[in-house]
Amino acid sequence: AMTFGFYYLDENYWKQIETESSKWPPSLFGHTAAFYGPVMWMFGGTHKRELQNSLWCYDTELKRWRHVVRSFSPPPTYYHISVITGDVMIVYGGFNEFSSPLSAMWRFNFETEEWTQMISNELPALAGHAVAVSFIKSSSAEGSQPDLDTSVITPRHIN
Repeated sequence: AMTFGFYYLDENYWKQIETESSKWPPSLFGHTAAFYGPVMWMFGGTHKRELQNSLWCYDTELKRWRHVVRSFSPPPTYYHISVITGDVMIVYGGFNEFSSPLSAMWRFNFETEEWTQMISNELPALAGHAVAVSFIKSSSAEGSQPDLDTSVITPRHIN
């Protein structure tokens, strides 16, 4: 069985976690990981200098890894960002196999488990960047529920 750890902030300690899976991801570098409910989703990175575009999920309740394979998915990338907002994960930027920064943005829908490429001519090519998510309630008509707008903010240096 594979072992890895979780860090518990409140208790200030690492706990080694065992998995019940017979299949698990390779050791990765430059990948991203984010939680959607009790499931950690891991995308991309490199393994032994080979770029990955694999998507893995670890269910913390079942203690199982699952490799999510789709015919349409982002290209292999590392040093990208992943952020979860609502029921989707956004993957943006990163380096390709030539160490060139990418401007591609992809959306993974957790309900359908399908990838969609988000097209924009305004996205800068970035890699090794940070991300913040802003949830802003927009105004709405009286008596209706307010809409929740989500902005993904990525700082960049402008010359």
